Amino acid sequence: HSVKEAEYLLRQVAFMISQRLKRGELIAHSTSSGIPLLLEVTGEDEAKARLLDIIRALEAIPCGHKLAFRAGVYLVTPSQEKLILKQKRYIPDIDVLYNNACTAGLSIADTGDSGVAFFDNKLVDEEKWIDTVTSRQQAAVNNEEFLVYYQPKFDPRTDELMGAEALIRWNTPDMGLVPPYKFIPIFEDNGFITHIDDYMLTHVARDQRKWLNEGRKCVPVSVNVSRAHFGQGDLAEYICNLIDREGCPRSLLESELTESAFFDDENAMITTINRLKSYGFLVSMDDFGSGYSSL
Repeated sequence: HSVKEAEYLLRQVAFMISQRLKRGELIAHSTSSGIPLLLEVTGEDEAKARLLDIIRALEAIPCGHKLAFRAGVYLVTPSQEKLILKQKRYIPDIDVLYNNACTAGLSIADTGDSGVAFFDNKLVDEEKWIDTVTSRQQAAVNNEEFLVYYQPKFDPRTDELMGAEALIRWNTPDMGLVPPYKFIPIFEDNGFITHIDDYMLTHVARDQRKWLNEGRKCVPVSVNVSRAHFGQGDLAEYICNLIDREGCPRSLLESELTESAFFDDENAMITTINRLKSYGFLVSMDDFGSGYSSL
């Protein structure tokens, strides 16, 4: 709300924490909202208890706002401590220890609530995997490593094939088939998911056109369209161009939206749905009731 108010809050945070430190423990200010601490504890339980005590005191700072504090913790082992004390100088490992604590804090950064998280090596593996996926995503699209699997939909009364849902798999040259839960959330976080939408829409339309040319009976196929795509004002026209370019009848393409997408901009969503339907597309809702009840 102002530089003055922010500085007041930082001073209050520093004061409250300092009041709860033991002799020889350290507090610093690293980033706009980062407060590194060096605490002496006997183990994880004591570390958590002390940090929760600090957090409760910080949440009570009178400022007219609800404050949340998230603490990421890396426990320094006795052997690491001996090495630091023996060298009595700055060593590169200090950066690693601090970054590990920050990584632990990031694991609860999206919760919006206060909390304490401890570092383990799984967090490093997760970060490495995110880097791997991000660095390879564009090449995977260019090399058409993503495969379209079709899950059929049957009428339970007649056993007649009524449609199908397009599902994505990643066939990597070195790791084999990667399931979607290992890469789709990463694409949703980094924004690449809109490129995956385009890829799936294009390949489903291409397959439908191929099957029609072979004289096969075709049924509507539903394709997920991510909520990130609905910020695009001309999305309906954009999808039309993708499908028409492949020569696929629009009636054979069903856009599948997640229920949670309506929480972004309901009016924009409804406008796009109406346009898609006016252009001859089917529209359905995915994941209904799985996280919300917004009927």
